[in-house]
Amino acid sequence: MSSAGPLPVLKGLLTSGDYSDLLLKVGDEEFHLHKAVVCPQSPVIAAAFRGNYKEANTDTFKVEGFDADTVRCMIDFMYTGRYDVESTLGSVSPDVQREHSPLAFPGLSPEHYERLSTTASEPQSSAAQSANQATLRLLRHVGMNAIADFYDIEQLRELANSRIEAIFQETAQADGFSIVAETVWSSTSDKKLYNLLTTVAAEHIDQLVKSKSFLNLEEVSDFSSGVFRACAARIAELEKQLHCNSIPLDHNLIVAGIYEEEVEKPRPLLG
Repeated sequence: MSSAGPLPVLKGLLTSGDYSDLLLKVGDEEFHLHKAVVCPQSPVIAAAFRGNYKEANTDTFKVEGFDADTVRCMIDFMYTGRYDVESTLGSVSPDVQREHSPLAFPGLSPEHYERLSTTASEPQSSAAQSANQATLRLLRHVGMNAIADFYDIEQLRELANSRIEAIFQETAQADGFSIVAETVWSSTSDKKLYNLLTTVAAEHIDQLVKSKSFLNLEEVSDFSSGVFRACAARIAELEKQLHCNSIPLDHNLIVAGIYEEEVEKPRPLLG
């Protein structure tokens, strides 16, 4: 379904539940939906209602592995072409039980969840608060990418990626990037999002090589971290040499070239 100008009647059907022929369950919550709206957008859900499956016999689909807020945003997208994560950010607080975090943020480690919750409860400067909120928004959009990837909702995946990219363009903080990167690697197989992360990493490689949280990521080996440092040093050297000529450098091309030289078999998430 196009994200441009969806029929207002669809939002009305979602709100009222009229003519519903699909019951979607997540935890204790139920959503009365419509196969004609949902199935064309998700081949995975559509397949469950074909043949002699439980879903087809009961007209019920159960979502597992995602929290209700993420599912609600997915449904909103299916009926309106949009979703809003801002209202869900309050779900992350010291009062939230840690065992809920894998659902709210698929792939987020308990260590990083603890850090985010603790940071949210402590006095912060306005800059720190802004950085923390940006990380939380990124994680929510990563969650939207993850559910879109799981249920193969291509346009939702693209929208989530565009919002992730927009936030990174506004702010890029090394520790926040590390948390987001770990969550992405653990929760989605979307190569476009992987490529987006590598682009962001290339643009901010000088900051990342100084970040312990980034270099300590399981996906970043000792050898790779050494390559990253070499990339940063090479970029700094070339920038210094070309400074007098005011020739801008494309960090992505430089990093890609150095990486291809020094790594015979680059990992897809880091190359």
